[in-house]
Amino acid sequence: MAVSATDEADVAAAVRFAAGRGLPVAVRATGHGPVPGVDQGLLIDTRALSTVTVDPERRTATVGAGVPWARVLEKCAPLGLVPLCGSSPDVGVAAYTLGGGLGPLGRRHGWAADHARRVRLVTADGEAREITADTEPELFWAVRGGGGNFGVATELEFDLMPADALYGGGLYLPGESASELLAAFGRCTATAPDELSLSVAFLTFPDVDAVPAPVRGRFVAHLRVTHLGPAEGAERLIAPLRAVAVPLLDTVRPLSIDQLGTVHGDPTRPQPVSCGGAVLPRWDEGVIDVLLAEIGATTPHMLELRHLGGALARPLAMPDAVGHRDAGFNLFTSAYPGAGFSGAMAMQNELYRRLLPWSGGRAVYNFTARPDGRPADARGAFEAPVLSRLQAVKAAWDPQDLFRFTVTIPPAGTTNRADSDSPRTGTAPSRAPHEAGHGPSSVPVGGGTQYVGAVPAHPRRHAGPHPRGPRRHVRRAAGREPRPRAGGRPAAGHDADPNVR
Repeated sequence: MAVSATDEADVAAAVRFAAGRGLPVAVRATGHGPVPGVDQGLLIDTRALSTVTVDPERRTATVGAGVPWARVLEKCAPLGLVPLCGSSPDVGVAAYTLGGGLGPLGRRHGWAADHARRVRLVTADGEAREITADTEPELFWAVRGGGGNFGVATELEFDLMPADALYGGGLYLPGESASELLAAFGRCTATAPDELSLSVAFLTFPDVDAVPAPVRGRFVAHLRVTHLGPAEGAERLIAPLRAVAVPLLDTVRPLSIDQLGTVHGDPTRPQPVSCGGAVLPRWDEGVIDVLLAEIGATTPHMLELRHLGGALARPLAMPDAVGHRDAGFNLFTSAYPGAGFSGAMAMQNELYRRLLPWSGGRAVYNFTARPDGRPADARGAFEAPVLSRLQAVKAAWDPQDLFRFTVTIPPAGTTNRADSDSPRTGTAPSRAPHEAGHGPSSVPVGGGTQYVGAVPAHPRRHAGPHPRGPRRHVRRAAGREPRPRAGGRPAAGHDADPNVR
């Protein structure tokens, strides 16, 4: 069953309807990460909650739950302000932020959740609440990093950052330079200032016309560069990386704020993927040996290594629930359907098994996923004390686990991650978001052809609405509950609980 909410009152009525009938609730906003099979539950579509207001004096933005980052970037660009968005502007603001929010400006400004000021949240009792540090401090702590486990967000207010100079883009190097590039990447990230964010992805582009000729059919190392500051300073910092090999394609240049999404050039069209993620505590040659053994021209999945640290690791004056702040790097893998898709699932699983001595099975919340699509919960996304505190908040605000179509917070007393292999009743497969997203996490989207969308041939634009599942508008008359339409298998987005990237 599904409903399409037109405002917060509709969301509250839908939650009351679900709670009264014992139906678990899933949420779809932008639809960036579709999840198949919301069976025996209620899907609430929030994309009509699409208002965006920017206050340049306070340097804040207030957005509805259905807003993607592209619309916020467009509003902020003329004002010289930038939101802490993810690498993909098509990801929804709400799920990305609630799951922590790891973006290309994070080393300078921290996690998106760190800068949330206010959340409008419909809780499991069907009440719409203003959640702040003053009104509900414990719940406010939990929703900033704990994902969609506590209610349906209808509106968020968050800080914006000044951005006088923004420089970045992609260096597409021959994939055969992987060993030399990773060595240079390790040296560069060891001394990088907070203003510089780097990641590198290894992938093979298909030999189709949609791919720019220099990288068409090539195994490529895509170095992503984001720098807050003048071009000269950025070029000095990345000079050792440029020296590794002559780029096949170079899009590094001064950026306008609304071009921030072109740095990673993430795909824009919906498509199922097989993906996973892990955090790594520090640069380690043993890890690099494992990665170099994994990547290659015939590897059926993309592999990305993203530098963390800086403001992402610093403690906050007003703490939130974001986990693994001390991690040094984030690893993300993703495969789109193709000849090697089924093999990519097993290959990724084996990769994460080999990385266990370093990762310990941990992942950033918005990147938590199993490549084979089996349900995953949040036990690997938080340190034990944080998880215990989140479980207490969950028990207080959602004791019936109404909001469980997400990277779920498990009941207290369950500590063995292996038991998450057994699906919980009514629970959809976990998604990764990537940034997670990528967002929790939710399954990221891909282009129509494997990896085509990763090439930013032109400045990226919002791709528009994604395919919808069955829906109907809820009735808003006083005292009337929505009557969801029965049947069908609506797809929930990661924006219920981001992976967002």
